[in-house]
Amino acid sequence: MNIFRTSLFNRRAVLAAALTLGAVSSWAQAYPSRPIKLIVPYAAGGATDITARTLGEKLATRLG
Repeated sequence: MNIFRTSLFNRRAVLAAALTLGAVSSWAQAYPSRPIKLIVPYAAGGATDITARTLGEKLATRLG
């Protein structure tokens, strides 16, 4: 009898997860819906700044 309850619980959990994922996907918007800000907490012209700018350019072309 204990195995039956566990099996029933697992089925309900899977069903609840499937319904939740279905509802969340219907709320999805086009990504990105607004500009993305990349904040680099270091001085301009340094290695971190150059890396962040390069990464930003690549992301801009990839995301549109």
